Amino acid sequence: MSLLPEKMDANGLKQTPRDRMRAARGWERFFPVFIQRTDEGRVQGVIHWRRLLVSLGVLMVAGWLSLALAAWVYVYSYRGVKAVTYGHIVLPWKWDEYRVLRGAHYIETAKELIGTAQWRGAYLNLRVGLQKDPTHREGRLLLAKFYSMLRRFELAEETLVEGLAYHRNDDLYLQSALQFLLQLQSDARVVELAAATLADPAAPAAGKRIAALYAATAHAYRGSYDRAEDLIFEYQLGETREGRMLSARIEWERGYPELALVKLEQLRATLTRDDEVAGMLAGYYRESGRIDDARRLNVLRQVMNPAAPQPRIALLRLLAETGDKAAAAREVEDVMRDFSHDGATMVSLAEHAANTGDTALVRRIYEHCKAADLPWDAPAVLMVESCIVAGRHQEALDLTRTLLRENPEWSRR
Repeated sequence: MSLLPEKMDANGLKQTPRDRMRAARGWERFFPVFIQRTDEGRVQGVIHWRRLLVSLGVLMVAGWLSLALAAWVYVYSYRGVKAVTYGHIVLPWKWDEYRVLRGAHYIETAKELIGTAQWRGAYLNLRVGLQKDPTHREGRLLLAKFYSMLRRFELAEETLVEGLAYHRNDDLYLQSALQFLLQLQSDARVVELAAATLADPAAPAAGKRIAALYAATAHAYRGSYDRAEDLIFEYQLGETREGRMLSARIEWERGYPELALVKLEQLRATLTRDDEVAGMLAGYYRESGRIDDARRLNVLRQVMNPAAPQPRIALLRLLAETGDKAAAAREVEDVMRDFSHDGATMVSLAEHAANTGDTALVRRIYEHCKAADLPWDAPAVLMVESCIVAGRHQEALDLTRTLLRENPEWSRR
């Protein structure tokens, strides 16, 4: 009789539950928990803690990878953020880069909505985009413009000032922010911010010249001409185009028109194709009574820049002042024909018509803007202004009531 079965039984009796787990084969060796029956007939649960921890770790990694994949598909396909990769979401150290990409996407979407005049959507996308990426220069400047359009000038100023924390050494942002603040007539804030830049030893030389220029401009607007000239001299702004134009403006406002004209004529001799310099000089010619010089210069501006509307509008103002109605009427028809799809030019033409009390022309522009799907709010308001200039006050009141009835949201602005 063989003793082998007896030995096997003895070995089996000696096996512990852990020994049986080690002896498992196939998928069983990966199971962290065993349910088995003991030799006494009792059901016993055995936990292999190492395998359990490994299994939990594998499940957590698999779950994280699956959630990250679902999030990436949602962001890439549904939200349309094509610049985001799977790695931006699954790798925590790339989350900052992912946030910046999301912010840039929101701001690009806002720019597209601005192109289709969807102002509310553009505003909301700009706000979210700037929250995601507060360092986005273009988005911050666009949001400040939106606040200005909404007449929330304090928010526009706050938005620009906050941006200096990210763009203090960015010359383009500094110039854009200071220029925008000047347009908001925040002269004191411009002087304050410029002084901080000028006192900063780490600020680049180009940034200091920009700050000095806008500080001098703000001082000139406030009538502090001596301080403005000190800044022009200290930072050698007289060697720049903008500094020379500011110096001429200071002489003009101080009551030295001939000196201002000499400075501008000298500047124009070196910048013959600069329309802004020519426009400033033509305006000073007109205000000093040199009508023929102003007319010749405006015609020359029109010849040199046929696609620019400003010389045409300036010539219209001059023709209206000289009483040349026939030439003015021809110029109006030319502007309406050549710039029929340019909303900004239509507004400029409407402003000229309102200042001269030409209600018929403003109404024509208003109706044209509505028919051509151009912004028509400003021409509508200018219709009221033209009636006031023409002395037709009752008509202005009636027109105001009509516009408020047709546009109830205007009463909340």
